[in-house]
Amino acid sequence: EFLHLNKTAIEKSSTAVTCFYRCFDRADGDDFQLKYGEWIEITILNSMYKSYIFEGMSKVGDNSYPNAVAFLAAKTRAEFGDAYGYFDDRPLIWKDFAQAGYETLYAEDFVDFNLFTYLAKGFRTKPSDHYLR
Repeated sequence: EFLHLNKTAIEKSSTAVTCFYRCFDRADGDDFQLKYGEWIEITILNSMYKSYIFEGMSKVGDNSYPNAVAFLAAKTRAEFGDAYGYFDDRPLIWKDFAQAGYETLYAEDFVDFNLFTYLAKGFRTKPSDHYLR
């Protein structure tokens, strides 16, 4: 099995904390470092933005959908269920953050090919506090 799950509860923070996940879908961690170099990783992402680089994060499927499902839901595509229906009841990570008191945002760079609306029905209700659709 390619998915290693160490699930821990997200604790509610007493201070304002921002958690922002940015995925460069065209490159896994190793490809990113080869293409963009250690300079960007260390100088910009780590130093300027205090980023955490997911070492060893790699593709698990042929396209964006199975890779996003693995990261956002800790599920394989088969475990996640129907890829063409609605996703409101699915166990997506931003729900855990919302329950812990964080404000949540879900956005993609190209709405027409959104992971949860391309060839699917998307969400019946807004999935996060801020939803750029």
